[in-house]
Amino acid sequence: MFQTPADLKEKIDKYFGDLKLNTKEVMSASGAIKNIADPLIPTIEDFGSYLGLSKQSLLNYTSAEGYEDYHDIMTMARDRILGMKTRGLVNGKGSTSGIIFDLVNNHGYKNKAEVESNNKNEHIIKVQYDGE
Repeated sequence: MFQTPADLKEKIDKYFGDLKLNTKEVMSASGAIKNIADPLIPTIEDFGSYLGLSKQSLLNYTSAEGYEDYHDIMTMARDRILGMKTRGLVNGKGSTSGIIFDLVNNHGYKNKAEVESNNKNEHIIKVQYDGE
């Protein structure tokens, strides 16, 4: 679909730039309506749709044989999406449960907790991340 890795990178850069252009209307203390920046948090599905790729095609561009020239570019884009989501989660942007759902289903996180007890009324809780 993309003739060169540079074509893919250009389209990816435009995608991330477009996310920053989103605005929302707010009312000021004086009652005036104005638009303020409200950057969007990307999703893998939206990203693929923007590029014109199915989820399987995204995986091909990320790791399949025959797409080696695109692997690093696509992996960096996926990592950028992950970073924006985790930053949003930490900074309270978006639905916490929705972002966690997405991280578990699209980025290799596991929603898993283990509780150990040593019978001394002390408990150790481990939260595990199994990254891709």
